[in-house]
Amino acid sequence: MSGEIVINQSLDADQIVKANVLVIITSKLKYFIFLIAFVVIFNFTMNIINPYNINNNSQIDLKEFLPILIIILVPYFIWNSLKKSARKAHSDKRRFFENVNYVFNMNEFKIEGENFKNVYNWNELKKVKETKNWFLIYTNEYQAIALDKNQQEKRKIEEIRSLINSLNIQKSLK
Repeated sequence: MSGEIVINQSLDADQIVKANVLVIITSKLKYFIFLIAFVVIFNFTMNIINPYNINNNSQIDLKEFLPILIIILVPYFIWNSLKKSARKAHSDKRRFFENVNYVFNMNEFKIEGENFKNVYNWNELKKVKETKNWFLIYTNEYQAIALDKNQQEKRKIEEIRSLINSLNIQKSLK
């Protein structure tokens, strides 16, 4: 493959939230989240089943329902905080999300926007993951650059996929 592949995208606050959630789900943070959820569910189950007859009184203790509240409220608060921070980031730093060019070639990956330019050599990047609607280009274990495939032509998506397949980088493509 010769030359460069240039794509342009603009993300709104809702797309930023979706990308952030996707990065969390596809990174190693998901293991920590699942571990916490498992401990909370286990605690709740042991309080309900009470196999060792601890505190065997007929009165219902409200702290037994605390794990259920945590399971329901924590994702709700995480989602709302992601939405709030995405809206704030989008309004404060529009230039990083609107009308941004992503340039791919065999040697590097560039991001060019209004008053900024970032260049990454492929060997500096951690991995590239493709989902149904996104390309996630990880700059480290927990941060990724999200490219919305819905904003791109199928031909460009195939070119990017072909380029990434030819590179010596950890990848997970469709």
